[in-house]
Amino acid sequence: MDGNPDSTRTYLNPFLHILAVFIKDAKTSFSIIVNETNSINLLYINHPRMSRNNPNFHNEFRQHNNELKHQESVRRVALLSFANLCGIISNLIWPSTGKPNNSVEYKRKVDRKNHLMEFFPENCYSNLTKHFRNFLEHNDEKMDEWTAKSKHHNIAFGTGTGIANLDVWLDFHPSTLSVTYYSNGSSKTADLNSMYLDIEKLPPQIVKALDTIMDSPTGWNSPSIRSIIEEE
Repeated sequence: MDGNPDSTRTYLNPFLHILAVFIKDAKTSFSIIVNETNSINLLYINHPRMSRNNPNFHNEFRQHNNELKHQESVRRVALLSFANLCGIISNLIWPSTGKPNNSVEYKRKVDRKNHLMEFFPENCYSNLTKHFRNFLEHNDEKMDEWTAKSKHHNIAFGTGTGIANLDVWLDFHPSTLSVTYYSNGSSKTADLNSMYLDIEKLPPQIVKALDTIMDSPTGWNSPSIRSIIEEE
């Protein structure tokens, strides 16, 4: 390395900076999912029990249910946040270029995709799929389509009929940290733990990308990016 930045790729610096921030947020969201799941499991185990020696059972039971609902809500918010952040991260690294055109924006998007592919090969992060994020963002459109076309608005899962165009959330599995959902005529699973493991692979590649672009392991010397990447 001779300290000469690659002028054709220095434009990637802000993208990599933003990528580091979103990775940090995704890791925080996943941590909340895990912590809340553990807390919910404890609430299920340690629920109040009615007995003659517990005159406050009804109040304790009410408080227990309120706490359970609150923690389930927090976990759901964190889950939605994590899934959307994974989608944003995948968009930053592997943008959808769409139909070719002569715009400056299109050329820049193609350049970004080609330049970043060197540091973030898509096949190395197979779990950072956009499908689950797209399901979350666009299931209302499928619901509109289904309610407009469905004759009786009945849902019968497992029959293979009546819900081919309907997208719905089915279940969260706390033991595996995975989500089952029904989309485009079949049941699918989003493995949150595998998505997180892919997220963890990214920070070292950000450092590699910055070092290569700036042609120096320390020359780019961005304390804000390095603090995000190296934060425990």
